[in-house]
Amino acid sequence: MKQLGHTSRLIPLLHEETSQVSKSDLSELLNKQLSHSEGIRGFFAVYLTSPESLEADDVPSVLVEAVRGANAEIMVPLACMNVVMPTAMSILHQDAELKECAAKTAENGKKILRLLKGHDL
Repeated sequence: MKQLGHTSRLIPLLHEETSQVSKSDLSELLNKQLSHSEGIRGFFAVYLTSPESLEADDVPSVLVEAVRGANAEIMVPLACMNVVMPTAMSILHQDAELKECAAKTAENGKKILRLLKGHDL
């Protein structure tokens, strides 16, 4: 899935203090990525599990804007699945490291879902 490749290049840009890409260019790239189901799926498959995102306390503002600007009919169900699936896996895994990783992924998913809560959907 080429969307994973696109996302893997975007993630570091979200978390760099001095990005070589302007905020408006990054916003445009994110909006394109989140404009369709495959892009959203690919983005969150990488974002929710990336070391940069797992270590960050907050969702970068440019991503907040892109998530809120995405088609809610596509974004909301996928955002819900990104909480439900890793939560289930954190319960089912026997390996402590896999449990922890799944739990962290679920927490990242919750951050995205909270962005959508109460927003005009």
